[in-house]
Order: sequence, then C-alpha cells, then structure tokens
Amino acid sequence: MESRRFNRERLNLESHQLVCYDTYYQHATERNFTLTELRQIIDYTKFFDNSKSCKRYLEETQHIVSFLICSDNTSEQLIPEVYELPNVRFIYIYSQHKEYDQQWMNKYMKIKQVYTDRKSLLQAIESDVKKYLEKEKNGLFGNFDKQDRTTESGSASWWVTFMDALCYLPYPKETCHQHLIAELRNYYADKAAELRTIDEFEHEYTPEKAIWWYTRDTFFFRLINKANRQHHVGVMFAFGYYIKDLFLQLKKEHEAFKIKSMDNAQVKVFRGQIMSEEEVQMLKSAYMVRLTSFLSTSLNRRLALSFLPAESAVTGGNVRVLLEINLNTKHNSKPFGNISHLSEFSGEDEVLMMIGTFLRARRTYYSEEDKMIKAIMTLENDYILPFEDKHMSLKACVSIIAADVCKTAPEQEINNIFDELDELFPLEKEWLKAERFRALGGCQTEYNQENYSAALNYYKQALELWQACHGDNSVNIANLHLQIARLYMYHLEDDRLAQEYYLSTIRICETALTHLKDDERQKATLYHILSMVHLDMAEMADENEEQKAALHYEQLQLQALLKICSPTDRELGQCYQSIAVMQEEKGLFEDALINYKESSKIYTGLNDTETLSRVYQRISRIYENHFNDLSAALKYRLLKHEATVQSSEILPFHDSLEIEDKKHCVIQSHLQLADIQLKLRDFEAARASLSAAKQLYEDMNWEKQAKSIETQLSDVDRLERESK
Repeated sequence: MESRRFNRERLNLESHQLVCYDTYYQHATERNFTLTELRQIIDYTKFFDNSKSCKRYLEETQHIVSFLICSDNTSEQLIPEVYELPNVRFIYIYSQHKEYDQQWMNKYMKIKQVYTDRKSLLQAIESDVKKYLEKEKNGLFGNFDKQDRTTESGSASWWVTFMDALCYLPYPKETCHQHLIAELRNYYADKAAELRTIDEFEHEYTPEKAIWWYTRDTFFFRLINKANRQHHVGVMFAFGYYIKDLFLQLKKEHEAFKIKSMDNAQVKVFRGQIMSEEEVQMLKSAYMVRLTSFLSTSLNRRLALSFLPAESAVTGGNVRVLLEINLNTKHNSKPFGNISHLSEFSGEDEVLMMIGTFLRARRTYYSEEDKMIKAIMTLENDYILPFEDKHMSLKACVSIIAADVCKTAPEQEINNIFDELDELFPLEKEWLKAERFRALGGCQTEYNQENYSAALNYYKQALELWQACHGDNSVNIANLHLQIARLYMYHLEDDRLAQEYYLSTIRICETALTHLKDDERQKATLYHILSMVHLDMAEMADENEEQKAALHYEQLQLQALLKICSPTDRELGQCYQSIAVMQEEKGLFEDALINYKESSKIYTGLNDTETLSRVYQRISRIYENHFNDLSAALKYRLLKHEATVQSSEILPFHDSLEIEDKKHCVIQSHLQLADIQLKLRDFEAARASLSAAKQLYEDMNWEKQAKSIETQLSDVDRLERESK
C-alpha cells in the first residue's frame, strides 16, 4: 500500500488554510514569515510571491475557508481582486513602513487591521482560527447537503452507498492502523501536540474506544467530517477501519436505544448552535437533509441551549438556532444512540447520529418564547444494507459499490474508489479490475446518460476478466450477461443479440446451480437472476410461458431465502410479495392470498404500515372481486384501514400540506370501508364510516366534498328503509 498519501503539498486535511502573499518569500533574509511558525497556527499554509498565482489558487480552493496575509507592498493590488471570494474569511495586512488610508480599508470589511509587529498578527490569527474551529465543530451546514424536493436521486447518492460499503469491508486492521499512523505522522511532522495525540492513538486505540476517540477535542473528528463533506475517497479509505469500528459501536448502541424506547418510539433530541442568516435561509428552503458527517445532539433541551451565548453576544450577521429533531426508533435508518457512557463528556446526554442519516426539514421560524430561530426536523426512513456484517464478504461489498455507486458517481470517483481497493487488497486485483469495468459500464448508462456503446465495451471487458478469474464467478458472469442483454434489448434495439445473451445467462445460471450444494445465498441470487431474465423475455417470446418460468424461479429463490433469513427479514417479505403479485396477475388467486398473507406477517413485525396498507388492500380486493367473499374482504379492508390510520398519524411538526394529504388518505380508506359495508347491508357501520369521512372533509373546509357525503348518507338511510 502506498505510503505518504497525505502529502502536504497536494492535500489539505483540514477545513481551512492560511495563504500568505509575500513578494519577499523567495529571499530568506527579507521574508516576513517562515513556514514553520505559520504552520504552528494553521497546518496547511501556502506561500505566494506573485498576485496572479495567489488569486488563481484562492479561486480554485473556494471549498476551503482561507485566512489571508498580505504584506504592505502587495495589499492594494491583491485585496480588491479576491475580496469577494466567499472562502476568504479574514484579511491581515502586515506593514512595518506604509500607512493605509482608512477610507480605502473601510471598503473591505474582511480586513481585520494593519499589524506592525509579527507577534500581534500571529496572535490575532490564532484567536480567529480558534473561534472558527469552535463554530465549525458546532456547525450544521458542514453536516448536510440540501436536497431538492423533486430530486429522488438524493436518497441514493453514491457517497451514501460508498460509506455503507466502507462500514462493512473486511479490513486488514493492523496494517490499516499502522498505515494511518504513518500518514498522520508525515502530515503533522512538525506539530508537537498532534504528534502526541497520534502516539497515544497508535498505542492505546481499541475498537471499544472508537466513539470516545471521536468525541475528544482533537483533529480526528475534523478530518473525518471534512473528508465526508468533500467526498474525499482517499482520506475515507485511510480512516476506513476506524469508521467501521465507530459504525459497529454506534449500531450496538442503536439497538439498546430502541429497546429502551419500546414504550414510546418518538424521541426528541436537540442541538443549539450559531448560524449565519444565510445558513438559516438555506435551512428554510431545504426539504430532505442528508448528513455528510456525524451529528452530535442532546436529549436535554436545556443543556443544548446552554451551549449558546447570550443573544447580545451574537454579532456579525449570525443568529442563535435551536434544532429540534424528532427521531422515530421504529424507522429503518442509519444508527444513532445515546453515547453518554462512551463519550469523553459523559454528562451531556449525547445522542450521536451516523453519517448518511436522512432528515426532513419541517419548519424553521423565529420562536418568541425562546427568543431565537427554531428548526424542527424529523428522521426519515432510509435504505439499509441487505446483509448483516457476518454475510458481508469483500466481494459482496464491492458488488454493491459496482452496482449502485455507478448510478450517480462520476467516472473519476469510480476510478478513485477502485484505486484505493487495489491498494487495500493487492491480492484481489484480478477480479477488482473486472468490477471496476462493470461499474464504469453502469456509469455510462446512468451518470453520463445514453453512452450505450461505451457501456457495452466496459461490460464485455469485465466479462472477459471474470471468465479468466479462478473460482466460482458464475453470479458475476451471469449478471454481466444479463446487463449486456438489457443493453441490446432496451437501448441498442437488437433483439437477436439480446435473446442470445438472455439465453447464455440462463445456461450460466443453470450450470452453476447443478454444482452448488449448501450456498443458499448464491442459489437465491442465481434464482433471482433467472426470474428477471424470464420476465424480460416475456416481452420477446411466449408471454405466458416466460411469466410461468419467472414465477417458478422466484419461488425457488424464496425456498433458498427461508434457509438463511430471519422470520422478519425485509428481503423475505419482498420475495413473498413479488411472488403474490405474479400469481395474482396469472389468476392464481388462492396462491396469491397465501403469499400476500405471509408478507403481511413480516411487514407487521417491521412495523411497515405503509406497505402493510397496500398488501391488505390487494388481499381485500381478491376476496371481493374473485371469491365474492365480502366478509373476508371486509376483514382485510378493516386491517388496511388500521394500517392507513397508523401511517397517516398527524404529528405537531407536520405542515398543512402533509396534514391535508394524510387526512385525504384516511378519508379514501373510510369511503372504501363504507362501500363494502353497504354491500354487506351493514347500514350502521357504513353510516359511521361515511360520517367519519364527512367530518374530516369539514375539518379541511372542503364543503363540496362534505355535501357529497351528505348525499351518500341520505342514500344509506333510503336503502335501509327499503330493506325492511
């Protein structure tokens, strides 16, 4: 593995930098500052002796907060050209001779002042950097990316998938630990305090202390969070084994937190911080929020507020903000947990939230009661890796990266990831190259859009490499044949070649299955591939026979999953549901009912009321339309209604549009109930359902719809009279 990846001349590990423009820098006897003394304040320091290079560098590093020093013979030339750059935080002028016009200086508010002695200037920079680091530590907008309301790809960001895989890779831990130590020592070569921390980390770190190390006030958390915010693949791989330890420890605390919250799944956490007015506006316009670093919160509202200064002490366009985050421990989400007993600061009731957690920004407003901005957010359901750690082999991790990262990652980032994997696992380079080409092929169809010839070329290169690799690679080879078949069928419009690759996919899977004995996971994957092939071929050949074959293989997949999945595994529920849908479409209604009911048991255990509502609706519809069993249809319509009411629960943080949408869902469910109750001549129950719907319409001031319900209620009265 290449050492010294953290090259100071090429890589800034910190979120800030010091830029010094001094025309005398090349003259050792005349230069105003030395690199060593400035690096004692800000490790990443760059010197320039001409204004064009300095300006260009500041423009190229607008993602890094910059503190700028100008000597007296350079200030008036450079400052007007770089003053508007958002990354330039403060400007310090060092002058031993020249006097500056105050009126000129007033035009550039970022100028702190003119310093005539070096000691005062260095002390001023050191003080400003400390204040910045404290704000960064408590900042939110280093911690999330705004997602547009209509952007669905936000929840499938390549970085989130990459971080998921990073938490499951089977690291050679001792090698990785020593490598990180070497890199950090090289980077902080002349920083005594940091070197002491690195020595301590080398000798005393254990996985059980991962959270404790993160909560310490060292460079550790800054480096990790900055690399996450800036999507720096190399740095995150260097810290990968530590991130995995942190994830696993937080996951354990998450399970304990859920058990403690069983009686009340709704938990509020708080975070007090200073934000700029611009940041508040960003928060107001945000909808979905993705954490790109760990987020520290507190169960104690008063404690969270105590970290805020008095209102009179907040200046410079900044405001006090209280974040109120509503967590639901029943949601599928990245782990979070109470880490007070593991933190260096045990008295803060701290709840730490994992990188990649998705939150929804509900409401941001000025609270007269608290005399500050209040932002209400909620935890959202999230994608979870399909396997537990014990099932997550290196090939499984890389397969997820190759299949999912390519959907939104640029080509360069895919290459960066596989370069790091090659260094981390040098003995696996042969098949890693094949997966790199598969990922690049996917990138051509997903990220770059419609470059199908390039995608086909990458897939075929990947296929040749997998075929040359030792071992059983049938799943990888079959997947590539399927992807090539789909390229030909859906994009290159060549049905003959599409069918050729579909048939070769079938042969590969069937041959592999004859040699498999106990690997139920691989069997399940191969059966699923075969099911997809036959569903695709239903568009080209005998639709009935192909759908029959697809159903057969989906059922075989289920049998394999039953041997390896827990009774509440979502993957199992999805397989039951998929089989039921196929059976319903083929008119196999009794079989469909059996599998819908099995899937409903799993979704009940997962408390997935939204999916339960849809499954119960399908069961009720089958009983009503195909068996004319209105009693059974009513039973499942009532279960569907119960699930709908639960998933449509209105909470204090829901806005008016959400409340209206939830009420409308419940109204439709009441109306569906009334319909079947009338068919059963249960007039009292139908009247109650219609009245409940009418009340909700009246609550929303939908007068026209409420009057329509009145007409239906009159019809119920009439029908009841006629039936007597």
